[in-house]
Amino acid sequence: MPDGERDHNLRTVLLDAAKRNKTVRFFGPTGVVLAEGMVAHVGENVVAVKQTDDAEPDQFLLISAIVKIQFIPAPRTF
Repeated sequence: MPDGERDHNLRTVLLDAAKRNKTVRFFGPTGVVLAEGMVAHVGENVVAVKQTDDAEPDQFLLISAIVKIQFIPAPRTF
């Protein structure tokens, strides 16, 4: 997302993560990890999560249950 944008909400961040195929970790209200993977689809109330680029979504989360998301960097190879 461009640095100048200040009107972010969870939905816009999720849509951007889906567009850029970023790996994301989702946290719930108590800080517990709900899921980790790539955002496959963002619906009205649900986000679909997949594990690889070519996989079908295998986890579905209520957007209202997500408190925090964290972008996970791609693993490095040396």
